[in-house]
Amino acid sequence: MMNLDSEKNTDKIQEIKNHEMRWKVMDKKLQAQCICPTCPSYVNCSDLLAYCISGFGISKCIKYERGCICPGCPVYEKMGFDRNYFCLR
Repeated sequence: MMNLDSEKNTDKIQEIKNHEMRWKVMDKKLQAQCICPTCPSYVNCSDLLAYCISGFGISKCIKYERGCICPGCPVYEKMGFDRNYFCLR
């Protein structure tokens, strides 16, 4: 028999899992709109794209700033970002 605290914890865990699942779906949609490969700074390697999406982090391959097209990206606009070079910083 579960006590009330256990039920609350189970509900909280499920809520967190649902939130994470929504972000994974959102990430895939945003990745599909990513324009990183057209950027002058982009280096083709095994990195995941959409460096601006939380949790993806900076590139392991891109080392030099050769221009940034982040402000022209639909992901940038949708997320309301206000900086550049997500791949490096």
